[in-house]
Amino acid sequence: MPALPIEEAAIGDADRAPARRVGRPLDETAEGRILRSGIEIYGRHGWRGTTMSAIAKDAGVGKALLYSRFDNPADILIAAFETYITELDGEFDGIRSLLLSEANRMAELYLGEYSLAVRRALVDAAAGVDPFPQITNDMSRRTVMPMRRHVRAAIARGELPPWTRVTPLLDVIEGAVRMHVFAAPDLTEKVRAGIHAYTEQLVDEQLFLLAQVGPMRGHPEPAAAAPRPPVPPSR
Repeated sequence: MPALPIEEAAIGDADRAPARRVGRPLDETAEGRILRSGIEIYGRHGWRGTTMSAIAKDAGVGKALLYSRFDNPADILIAAFETYITELDGEFDGIRSLLLSEANRMAELYLGEYSLAVRRALVDAAAGVDPFPQITNDMSRRTVMPMRRHVRAAIARGELPPWTRVTPLLDVIEGAVRMHVFAAPDLTEKVRAGIHAYTEQLVDEQLFLLAQVGPMRGHPEPAAAAPRPPVPPSR
């Protein structure tokens, strides 16, 4: 089965993050330190605590140098989320591999180094706090839209049954991962230790249910349907 290349999400010029200024040359690590400090400070202290002074101090750069590259904390956070919260990349041996890798990427998003910043951004975006609607919309364009295209391509190849509904499939996987992580914040380490077993069972169950639901609803079996996955064992 051919591998599935990941496509880049198309983002119009008007939607791109603000361009960094071309100012004083930075040393090899300064911009990375600035972006990392911005997203980490936001994760720890929220939007009110994310100031240019705090970022400069944490990153170990002068404020003059910081302002020569970025106008404000919003520009730093837009660039930081673009840099550190990226789309799934690589090549995958079929739709199961792709969905499993995406489920694990989502788990890492909510459990990993920048999980606090991601969680805060979702809440601030829902509250309409600038620049977080833009940040979360950009994350969706980089991640969700390419996944939708790949699932549609898998349907066209016959890897998924023709009755597959793209958005609900991805909603179930992302929503299940998010609830699994968020529902028990006091058990984060336990969740992290078992996350790969959880995502594997989740993806196998969804593929199994997809194979079953069409005939149950009166859809004819596709002429050249891919073999149905076995019933996943209970864990």
